[in-house]
Amino acid sequence: QIWRQRFPEGKPEQITFGAAEAESVAVSPDGHSLITSIGMTQSILFIRDAQGERPVSTEGDASFPLFSEDGRRVYYKLRRQSKGAENELWTTDLSSGKSVCIVPERSITLYDVSRDGREVVFAEKQPGSESRIWLASTDRLTPPVQLASDEDDWPHFGPDGTLLFRRSENGKNYLFRMNRDGSALSKFIPDPIIKFAK
Repeated sequence: QIWRQRFPEGKPEQITFGAAEAESVAVSPDGHSLITSIGMTQSILFIRDAQGERPVSTEGDASFPLFSEDGRRVYYKLRRQSKGAENELWTTDLSSGKSVCIVPERSITLYDVSRDGREVVFAEKQPGSESRIWLASTDRLTPPVQLASDEDDWPHFGPDGTLLFRRSENGKNYLFRMNRDGSALSKFIPDPIIKFAK
């Protein structure tokens, strides 16, 4: 959004509102009006296979696609075009084309899906709060369970069934490990990291 502030010590005032994003500003010479570009970002996922090329998602802003182990499904974050929309986690069955939201109404930053496709671990970052790690079932029969909330992020399923994630300590990031129930929390390697991927 666009804000204005009187120089040098004026109070900031928001002058554009809504779910749309405002970018670039041109101010008239007399200072009484401005021109800006307002709109919404939309990113659609496509897949190309033996059946040809077709869209996987058709609405909103889709990102971070991830195939299931058997290649039959694709998971992705989706921010639908509505005021206050969150980054939800969706999945699409590639044979039927049916899409289902498996983690609704969450501000998901990063996620990973278990090898059997039954669970998803994700980091959620709400405005004004720390990043939190949650574990959820993909069938939505049970609510998500919060596992960590100490500004933790970059969650992944480890090869032995544990969870790996990044945690900050004394200004440095480290790779940590814990069980799926949040127990046995420990530092996985002693050296600091920047990011990691499985």
